[in-house]
Amino acid sequence: MANALVPEFAVTNCAKSKAFYCELLGFDCVYDRPEEGFAYLKLGEAELMLDQIDLGRSFDEGHLPTEYPFGRGLNVQIEVP
Repeated sequence: MANALVPEFAVTNCAKSKAFYCELLGFDCVYDRPEEGFAYLKLGEAELMLDQIDLGRSFDEGHLPTEYPFGRGLNVQIEVP
């Protein structure tokens, strides 16, 4: 991990989210654990993680989003080449 901050996004379907970021936006998958619904992605200096809700490890403690759309109240700007 080269960046000081790497956001981890909770998603409902890691495979579909990974396809969006990689196939549509051009991110590369640095590594993933499909059985856990996890992927670490990179494009230029931008890095982010995807973590599927209710699959693999969970740090919930009541903080995971419960209804769509997720990420309300959070804005993320990603600078890429």
